[in-house]
Amino acid sequence: MAKVFIGMPAYNSSRFVREAVDSLRNQSYTDWKMLISDDASTDETRSICEEYEKKDQRITYCRQPKNIGQFDNFKLVLD
Repeated sequence: MAKVFIGMPAYNSSRFVREAVDSLRNQSYTDWKMLISDDASTDETRSICEEYEKKDQRITYCRQPKNIGQFDNFKLVLD
């Protein structure tokens, strides 16, 4: 089990998600796991996150079937 868990809620984040994930992946510390919870984005967030999930086994991408809202999506990654 990884020592660090990173939960990242996302919604229409295509402008920023690549930079955020690359920043994490470029750190010297590597013992982490990440969950990206996409709150039914309507932009390119899904394809970008799926690309990272395929590239890096530490990243898990979860897409909500419908928009659950900012607070519930944040709570989901905390739980």
